[in-house]
Formats: sequence, structure tokens, C-alpha cells
Amino acid sequence: MTGNDKNDILFRRYDHKKDSRTLLEVFKEVGWMERASDRQTDEAMLAYLKTARSWVAELEGRAESLASTGPGEFRYLDETLRLCAVTAVITSPVVRKMNCATRATAEAVADAAEEGAQVAGLGVFEQGFYERLGFGVGSYEHWLDFDPAALKVGGPTRPARRLAKNNWKVVHTCMLNRMRGHGSCNVFHPELTRFEMAFDPKGFGLGYYEKGKLTHHVWLSNQGGEHGPLRANWVVFQTYAQFLELLSLLKSIGDQYHLVKMREPPGIQMQEFLHKPFKQRRMTRQGVFESGARAAAYWQMRILDLKGCIEKTHLQGPSLSFNLELSDPIDGLLHQPRSWRGVGGSYRVSIGERSSIEAGKDDRLPTLQAQIGAFSRMWMGAGPASALSLTGALSATAELIRSLDEKFRTPQPHTDWDF
Repeated sequence: MTGNDKNDILFRRYDHKKDSRTLLEVFKEVGWMERASDRQTDEAMLAYLKTARSWVAELEGRAESLASTGPGEFRYLDETLRLCAVTAVITSPVVRKMNCATRATAEAVADAAEEGAQVAGLGVFEQGFYERLGFGVGSYEHWLDFDPAALKVGGPTRPARRLAKNNWKVVHTCMLNRMRGHGSCNVFHPELTRFEMAFDPKGFGLGYYEKGKLTHHVWLSNQGGEHGPLRANWVVFQTYAQFLELLSLLKSIGDQYHLVKMREPPGIQMQEFLHKPFKQRRMTRQGVFESGARAAAYWQMRILDLKGCIEKTHLQGPSLSFNLELSDPIDGLLHQPRSWRGVGGSYRVSIGERSSIEAGKDDRLPTLQAQIGAFSRMWMGAGPASALSLTGALSATAELIRSLDEKFRTPQPHTDWDF
């Protein structure tokens, strides 16, 4: 056999001593990191790799593909579920199109499921790839590009504190303690925040402390020159008053920076805080500092522990009972002996203020047939059953579809943390 044969590829758990430097080169080879990245950035990446739980695809003794996960939590209404955050999936040009990323990710997710993770989430490079692992696309996230001088808030009443890249532990703690809503995620390992801060040579932070603790801040990246644009990689706050103070801070730098690109915080419509947003958009069209809004659904989620997720589902109104015929494609991608091989099967489900699920079928009940990705989307509120049925990933009688639409009326989920 030759090194070009798929059968020569070995899938195994990551070995930091053996693999770290090799994979650092892969990150640079594919453009995720600059070839000339500084020592601080390299050290942050190596610290992240040491902390993460990863699988690799090895060819001729060298790791050529990596899938990393880390523990976290997912907010479902008022409940908290254990999260497997898929934080990195990368493949070198040597083994592209050889199923390496898919299989390594499947094994990494299975590890997390066996260790108690109840849901898994990730950010996508393109829609269509991670569906083969049972992931379903989440909600649209809105990005606003605006002139900070146009913010309809007063100026700041106190000076902000500068945040440097070596403040990553404090910043991470602040992020964990932020205001959260339905669908929000926390990622526990602070080394991921360390890398995100070290990754951008033009990154800097501004924030405020209360009683000696960082309570709200913004981490910015200068994507241009003296006048920006600035990208707000994250905006973190515990109260709406703190959010307004951060807007005041952004407004105060509007005499120098002409554009800020910011993801809209969950539940807040940023257009309300902008002076003449449509005029600004017309006046800046096709310019370097063009104002406007964009939307993309770039994160995906899937259920790993079906029983655990259903039992933490508390929805108002009479209970809705049905059979569930669930398919899960991840089983066919797992080649290691596993106690967890996905959640496909036949179930009896009851959804209400107290929800339950058990294996089996009741011939007196209507049946929902679904792929796990579509079912996960319906469960978390990313799409109604009626719309999901259009793709064929979910099917049932018209009456059951209407009942599911009525029952799963959750707020739109937002992870509020890119990973």
C-alpha cells in the first residue's frame, strides 16, 4: 500500500507531544493562522490544543486532520444542558476529500456524548457538510455595519479600562457571566478565549469594572487603518444599562472610526439606536464605510442525549403525544467500538409542562418521521415543523404538524458565542 491509499489513514485520539507542532503547521498551511504569526499567538494555539479533546487522522506518522471539542453549556429556556462545543475542524491539502474531517468529528462528538454531553454545536464553513453528522442549522444572526457617531445615546460618563491580550482569563470569566437567553452557549475552557484574543494582531478591548470585577466589555478588531472599520468580535454585558454604556463608549470613538461591524445582541434591534439608518445606508453605498445589515445562519446544533433533552423540555399547554421514528446518520461514520452510536430509533414522546420519552411505539398515536438534524431544529426553535417538512427531513400528518407548530413556540435561539 502507498501513502495515498485511504486505507493507510489511521484515526486516533490526539497526542499533544506528538501532534501539536505538526498541527500548528497545518493551521498555517491552510490559512487559519499567518505563517509569520508571533510567539504569543503560537503559544495560545498550543495551549488550546493541549486543553481540547481531539481526534486526528494520521497518514505516514503525521497528523493531517483534526477535530477538537470542549465542554460547555447550552441554555434551553430556563434549563441548562451539557454542551459539546466543536471548536476546530481542519484538514491539510494532503488528505482532502478522504472523509478525514467527517470521521474525526464523528469520533470526537461520540467521545463527548459518552462523557455526558447532551447537545453538540459548531460553526460552519458552508451549509451541507455537517448535516451528514446529524447537525441542523440554527437561527439567522444579524450583523449591523454602522457609523458609531450615529448612535442615539449619550456620551460615556466615566472612562473605560483598556483590556490587553494577557487579560484573557478575566475576559473569559466576564463572558461566562453575561446576560443569556434561549439557545445561548458557554464554552468552559478559557484557552479558547486566549487564542481568539491572541489571533488578531489588531485586536484590543475596552470595558468597565464594578467592585473589582470586569462586568461588561467589547473586544474590537481594526480591519482597516486609522479610521477603521472596526469589528466588534463580541459585546458582553450583564444588564441593559451596561449595554447602553458600551454603546456610549462606541459613540465616543466615532470621531475617529467611521464604521463598526457588530452582531446584533439577542432580543435587541440595533436599528432603534441609530440616527437615520436608511439615509446612512444610501449615502455610504459601495464605499469603504458602507452602512447596512447582513444576516447568515452559520452555526448548527444537534441533540446527543435525546432523553435528557426531552426531559428538560417544559412547554405550556396540554401535553402532545406522538410516536417518533428518528434517523441519525452519525452511526455509519463511527468505526470504533462505542456505547453511543447516535440517537436513531423508535420512541413514544410526550411534550408538555413535563415531557417524557421512552423506546417503543403506540399504534394509537400519530407518528413523526424525522432526521435528527431537523428534529433538533424544531426542538430548539430554529424552524417550525411545517417549514421543516418542506425539505423532506421531517414528515407527519397535517394535524400532527399543526400541533407541533403550536407546541414548539420557543424564542429564536442564539448561541451568543462564536466557536
